[in-house]
Amino acid sequence: MKNIALFIAAFIFTIAAVAQLLRYYLKIAVLIGSNHIIPVEASFYASIILGIVALWMLVAGLIKHKD
Repeated sequence: MKNIALFIAAFIFTIAAVAQLLRYYLKIAVLIGSNHIIPVEASFYASIILGIVALWMLVAGLIKHKD
């Protein structure tokens, strides 16, 4: 049961990483409030971090643990 949760988390993190990469490549602006713009470059770094976490969850779900 724990492995299913890890695979679902890996899937969600992968979707988020792809979304961040799309924002980076398409140069989509994000405005918070009336005048706070999040730099597009932040999405590139966010996609790397999210990809690493997704890979971590996938590997954790594939490893067999002795319970």
